[in-house]
Amino acid sequence: MKLSARKLLIFLILVIISTRIFAYDWPMWRYDAERTASSPEQLPAELYLEWTRHYSPREMVWDDPLNHDLMQYDKVFEPIVIGNTLYIGFNDQDKVVAINTNTGKEIWTYYADGPVRLPMAFYNNNIYFTSDDGYLYCLSARKGNLIWKFRGGPSERRILVHIFCFQEHYFFVPVQGPERFQERSGRK
Repeated sequence: MKLSARKLLIFLILVIISTRIFAYDWPMWRYDAERTASSPEQLPAELYLEWTRHYSPREMVWDDPLNHDLMQYDKVFEPIVIGNTLYIGFNDQDKVVAINTNTGKEIWTYYADGPVRLPMAFYNNNIYFTSDDGYLYCLSARKGNLIWKFRGGPSERRILVHIFCFQEHYFFVPVQGPERFQERSGRK
């Protein structure tokens, strides 16, 4: 019995679809708006190191030891992953970097006008993040080019905010950063 080219193509497509492994994205800090830190994806039984990247150690900007426990933003990287791209914000170099998860190579780098210390979020093919310069940024996730930036406050004061997404709505919640601390304590 001879298979027609059309039937063979349909068969191959069905085999590919049925055996495809679906990888889940990690579009924001701790995976979702509920901050569950849990993905529905199952990890393989054995994991292997594919590549490494070395960056400067994180340095906390808070010089008050009490705040080290309360404000942990600068202790570790808080990446997000979309498809085969990992995105990291840098507090010490004022930038966001996109890295190919298959090769470990940097795809693009975008420089903001201040430290990027809080987690980013992904939605609709864009990366959203805030910087200590007081702006909310929107970048193309694929190319890293600036789509827009928005000054979040009524003045040139700089504040930190958390970004989270819930049911396709973004929320920006102020964090009591150094300026708020200075207002309350009178310390500079």
